[in-house]
Amino acid sequence: MSTANTPPVARPFLKWVGGKSQLLGQFAQLLPDALHQHWQGRYFEPFLGGGAMLFEVLGRFRPTQTAASDLNRDLILCYRTIRDQLDSLLHELRPLAESYLVADQAARDELYYQVREQFNQAVNTKPTTSAHALRAAQLLFLNKTCFNGLYRVNRQGGFNTPSGAWKQNRPLICDEQNLRAVSAVLQGVRLECAAYDWIEAEVQAGDFVYFDPPYRPLSATSNFKSYTAGDFGDEQQRQLAACFARLVKQGAFVMLSNSDPRSVNPEDSFFEELYAGFQIRRVQASRMVNAKAAGRGRISEIVVTSW
Repeated sequence: MSTANTPPVARPFLKWVGGKSQLLGQFAQLLPDALHQHWQGRYFEPFLGGGAMLFEVLGRFRPTQTAASDLNRDLILCYRTIRDQLDSLLHELRPLAESYLVADQAARDELYYQVREQFNQAVNTKPTTSAHALRAAQLLFLNKTCFNGLYRVNRQGGFNTPSGAWKQNRPLICDEQNLRAVSAVLQGVRLECAAYDWIEAEVQAGDFVYFDPPYRPLSATSNFKSYTAGDFGDEQQRQLAACFARLVKQGAFVMLSNSDPRSVNPEDSFFEELYAGFQIRRVQASRMVNAKAAGRGRISEIVVTSW
């Protein structure tokens, strides 16, 4: 568990759709007062993703223990490898980055699809410990060089985002300084590949829980949930809301992010009904998933809190 007195500043090491880096300033105004008052609780983040909130909490509040999870097996493998085998990961990642950066666009595309094919060949097999560093390096490479930084998998779990083209000639593929900072703050952090509800048996009064699930789509064309091969529809949103309420009854501080249906349909009260009795606030985020720049912009999102 994370207990360092002065942890280094760590930032998300992956581009991640729905990442919360841009919202941390607004979140700071919404956090429970207890976190600022010599808090002695634990932190749980069951939809880890890019980890912006994890690194913020570790850096600012220093929980007594920290546990994070995600259903994306390769994502958790990457976090664990950075924590436990960073030098081996860097040994695999550096040559990929160097080969990519000296190549022209055609050669970059060829390298990208070669790495993507190798990555997908092992998608349904559990890598051996000796292969963890290579697979984590491949994931980092693909994430930094794919189109629009979009992590997307098909129904079989295969990474299927196409190669990206870069106006800047040198994308930062191997950010060794940040990876070392990430490795340092992750020491002692529990990382699980699991569905969110595993935390119910662990959470106690005074703990802080942050949920950042796959967002409820605002329209048929915005239905992006492809971080894993599964699905997360309205029924899953209802089950998550029930878990939220149970954790509150256990005395935890619970916070959740999601889309704001009322930003496109003022009559849509799905979340107001689902989280009746809890505080619902709105924050402003930049929407960047659309492939066309004209389809991107500012949009409101909801933050549900138990306080």
